[in-house]
Amino acid sequence: MKKTLNKTNSVKKCLVTGEESENNFEFLNGKLILSKEGVGQLISEIESKFLYKNKSESY
Repeated sequence: MKKTLNKTNSVKKCLVTGEESENNFEFLNGKLILSKEGVGQLISEIESKFLYKNKSESY
């Protein structure tokens, strides 16, 4: 992960929260920009999908 600025040195927007900050993280070679809060929301969403799927498979 690394902080990212676009070519004009302005801050990129988080895809999840819409937050614009120089502290946002860049993933997938700049194709995915996430704030700290956006990362947390995405992790929670992924965990909930996998936990629900695993519980339903065990019945």
